[in-house]
Amino acid sequence: MPPGKAPAGDGGVDRLGDLPDEVLQHILGFLPAQEAVQTCVLARRWRHLWKSVATLCITRWDWKKEVSKEKFLNFVHSLLFHRGRAPMDKFDLNLSGDTHLLSIWFREAAMCQARVIRLNIINSWGSQPELDNLNLPVVSRHLAKLQLSGVKLMQSFLNFSSCPVLEHLEIVHCDLSDSNARKISSLSLKHLYIFRCNFSRTFHTQIYAPNLVYLGLVYYMNRTPVFEGVPLLTEAVVGVAAESGDWNACPRFDDSNTNSCMLPEALSQAKKLVLEVEEQDFNFKMYWQHCPTFSKLKTLFISVCISAILDFEGLSCILRHSPVLEILTLQFHRSEFRQKDKVEMKGSYSRMEKSSAISEHLKIVAIQCDDIDDQVIKVLKLLSTFSIRKLTSNAIHSFCIS
Repeated sequence: MPPGKAPAGDGGVDRLGDLPDEVLQHILGFLPAQEAVQTCVLARRWRHLWKSVATLCITRWDWKKEVSKEKFLNFVHSLLFHRGRAPMDKFDLNLSGDTHLLSIWFREAAMCQARVIRLNIINSWGSQPELDNLNLPVVSRHLAKLQLSGVKLMQSFLNFSSCPVLEHLEIVHCDLSDSNARKISSLSLKHLYIFRCNFSRTFHTQIYAPNLVYLGLVYYMNRTPVFEGVPLLTEAVVGVAAESGDWNACPRFDDSNTNSCMLPEALSQAKKLVLEVEEQDFNFKMYWQHCPTFSKLKTLFISVCISAILDFEGLSCILRHSPVLEILTLQFHRSEFRQKDKVEMKGSYSRMEKSSAISEHLKIVAIQCDDIDDQVIKVLKLLSTFSIRKLTSNAIHSFCIS
């Protein structure tokens, strides 16, 4: 349009103002909460629109540095209670430091029928705000996804038996060691991801999620959780470090449920399994001394930090107990923050040469690494015991182990 020429038929009409309230509230949901509230000064019609936005995103880092933490917390508290419990779809809270109001805010979001709740707390001094539900289970008929980061879970907060549609739970950098928070319980849960969390040193946290399909249990500390059966589990990612507990240790006398099974048994029904070994002094063999049969396992991916030592007896045990395995990948990397592997070797072998000790369905064997070192050579020799003797490499034409 030529400069200075107004669009025909515009007539100064407020087109934004002509939109329905539901559309405007949806648009406001894309703004940080403080900016959404500021729209109340635009016109009389906008005065209360912010109270009914479907998405409430509150981020401490969006505020100017001169705004104190106290003012920010007062704003959050006033914002939630001035909404009058208008329904919301998503509550996303990001802040740094501790606050005693966190549990109150969580309960308020749940009462507002939030479908997604995300609490991300950054604590520079190591202290974590406590999240509890007054010793009562969390109650919500709408909560479908819950993401928690940087909090200490207290009392009965992990009891989600009264959340019938909760399917996705993520717990990251949290403390689950409270003696009154011994059990994660949910009939509806399908996706559970726990990353770098502290469990108790004195008891095994129980996980009761009979409809669980995906399990992520990565780089945790202290005692390994026990499971009350996960018959539908199809995919699992397990990362172990030196601080991780003994998978095969029997539950202590203070664990009341005798039907609990240890982690290897819980994983035995998975179709895809990813194992990550991070620390050099991790005792891999200890965890597989009572190796179960992985009757459905088709894809096995094992990733080992270059500073760690892969226990070949443990690997051999898993291979011998995976009768339908189709794809095997072994990765060796230098740190947790992986870069693209420089060398990748892939191979398979004919039916005539297959060892009776390994799955007859095995189609692909791959080794990914930065360089061919002693540990990789040892893996190649181990594979040769299963009649896997030739792998084609993208760096070197082939490796033959006699």
